[in-house]
Amino acid sequence: MRLGVWFALFMMAAAGAEAACVKPTGYDGPDLQFRVDVPKPVYRHDLGRAKISEMHRDVGAEAGVGTVGLTLNAFALRISTEGEWVDPPEGGSCFWPGRVEVVLSIPQMMVFLAAEYPEGSCQYNAILEHENEHVRTNLEVLERHGPKIEAAARRAVAGIVPFPAAFRMTGRQMSEVLQKRINPAVDALDAERVKLNLALDTPENYERIAARCTGW
Repeated sequence: MRLGVWFALFMMAAAGAEAACVKPTGYDGPDLQFRVDVPKPVYRHDLGRAKISEMHRDVGAEAGVGTVGLTLNAFALRISTEGEWVDPPEGGSCFWPGRVEVVLSIPQMMVFLAAEYPEGSCQYNAILEHENEHVRTNLEVLERHGPKIEAAARRAVAGIVPFPAAFRMTGRQMSEVLQKRINPAVDALDAERVKLNLALDTPENYERIAARCTGW
């Protein structure tokens, strides 16, 4: 069967299900639980400049002081969805969301400082100060966008009460439906994260950091 034909049949079945969706007895709406998980940064001082330089190339120029420091982080959105499927006699199925958990987090934040510079040295302190600017920037972006992503999640969940479909879907598939609806808010967060981190990693900033110490 051609994809276009299959999709048309799917939409017809979904439309029929929507018309026949009947709220389950005792259903009192979805229960959205949203939280932001903020990890403590982990500082590592065991890798040399060569390895940090290699890692820096892998992630691009948005983090780190050249080859002597690097902050690795990424935002993640985790969604778990529970609910009840009801099959109308006319065909298709209707999903009524119950507990939905949405977690916005930075799974890990690793800060690398070149092992060539002893802890407490001028170079170490200069690198640490710069990398901590990245840490603060990422946490501020997370704090600023958390409420926006929660609002997007609440709109997304409200938009699937009920969710008509041609057939029953797994909890994971329903989480993917929500993920697609929330993604624009997550993309806005990530765009600001990249922009602000790039603003820290400019040649002018690198020159100021280098000028603080001798013996690089």
